Amino acid sequence: MRNALRCLLPAKSLQNELLSAIKDKIEELRDLDISKSATVVDQLVKLSATIERLDKEASAVDFIECFMAFGRWLEYQAETDLEITPEFRKLVNKYQNKYILEMLSSKL
Repeated sequence: MRNALRCLLPAKSLQNELLSAIKDKIEELRDLDISKSATVVDQLVKLSATIERLDKEASAVDFIECFMAFGRWLEYQAETDLEITPEFRKLVNKYQNKYILEMLSSKL
């Protein structure tokens, strides 16, 4: 599972590279004649749209973090709610893991 997660992590790296490219284009705009800036502005719009598309996609890492937070919350709730048994928490965890594994296998 760890190797599969590594395949999904480069999206964040790609976002960082795109942000760096945007920064470079902004620097380029500062030095350009206004009449030649349309091309750079178009490139900026395209880079921004790409980041938005990448940002909207929830990754397996996002789900794992959410499930871990939910697990901690469930554990806390179990202190006062007798219906939340250890067996119930194990069952919830089992299906969360199954969901993540299916998600990873469909993206590979």
